[in-house]
Amino acid sequence: MIVLKHVLLLSALVLVCSGIWTCVVESSGVPQEEVDALKQIAKTMGITAWEFKLFNASDCVVGTVEIAPPAQPDQEAESTVTCDCSFSDATCHIVSIILKRLNLPGTLPPELANLTYLQNISLLANRLSGEIPKEIGNFANLSYLSLEANQFSGPVPSEIGKLVNLHTFRINDNNFNGTIPDFIQNWIQLTRLRISDINGTNQPFPVLDNIKSLRRLYVGCLSVLFMKA
Repeated sequence: MIVLKHVLLLSALVLVCSGIWTCVVESSGVPQEEVDALKQIAKTMGITAWEFKLFNASDCVVGTVEIAPPAQPDQEAESTVTCDCSFSDATCHIVSIILKRLNLPGTLPPELANLTYLQNISLLANRLSGEIPKEIGNFANLSYLSLEANQFSGPVPSEIGKLVNLHTFRINDNNFNGTIPDFIQNWIQLTRLRISDINGTNQPFPVLDNIKSLRRLYVGCLSVLFMKA
């Protein structure tokens, strides 16, 4: 049994205070459609038990998560869901999912796109396979996307190019094929890029001159055609 950490953004809560010491947290909880989406995501990714009985409460408690088959203990494993309750209607929304080094054996479901407030997705070092759903390109606020060290295959969907607010993009150490995604040259806010293991014909690597903020770049095992100066 792996405890799913509850991270609550205290600065984002709406507080109503009366007198000197009495304060009440007001929140309408996480919308049911987000709870349903998270349940489907858990099932498709290989999580067999996820406790939601308190998830609609104002404190965004998620409970525990159980993986099947049992994963080997990993000191760096992390399972965190973060809610933000700072929205104008006092509704909490899921803004971050981190499921790292949990040996998850499933696939990445298109229902992930139903969590429209997501800003951070990290699925580092699992056993997730199949193609990346094109719906992942619908996250207007996503700034961090890490799918590295899994078994994803197929082409990198062009719809990911719509994630113009990305700061970090990590898709290395998978089994992709097709072309190196040239849309990365349009992500002018990108600071970290890790990309490798895309099997295809030789092609020029995208020009990154427009990305002035780029600080870290890792490229490996690509069919890159180096152009003469």
